[in-house]
Amino acid sequence: MGSSIAAAYDGGLLPSLSVANFRKYQEVALSILEKSDYTSINGNPYIKKSGWRKISCFFRISFEIKDHSIEFDENHNVNRAEFLVRASMIGGRFSDGWSSCDRREKRFNKPNHDIPSTAETRAKNRLARIFLALEITVQGEMWKKLDDSFGSDTTSSTIARD
Repeated sequence: MGSSIAAAYDGGLLPSLSVANFRKYQEVALSILEKSDYTSINGNPYIKKSGWRKISCFFRISFEIKDHSIEFDENHNVNRAEFLVRASMIGGRFSDGWSSCDRREKRFNKPNHDIPSTAETRAKNRLARIFLALEITVQGEMWKKLDDSFGSDTTSSTIARD
């Protein structure tokens, strides 16, 4: 594996070594994504579920649902769901994240499935972002690389979103 991605990962790149290494760590995480792993909201690109799953798989993050709660109405339709999820890496590092979703947020096609699924996905995506310190605003050279790769005309934007 002669790529810079393999070198950074196989070399045990740790973000705490230096600012330059930390930026390399973030670039490696973003470099595995494809255009289809982004969506545009109000003209700004955000990483989709598929992108967070690729990043999590690449960095060997596993998820475990620690707890969940689903509230139903009198007709047994889902009104609200909450999930507590744990993300873990090899070596024992872990973090817990909570998220929820409510029927009133938007119109769901299949609310009994979509509401719990959305709450679980939000918790996992948030953990992947936080765990890998990817809650970043892409500016300058890193965003130019994404522009060149995906043919975007955006010059600066936040790429992480629930």
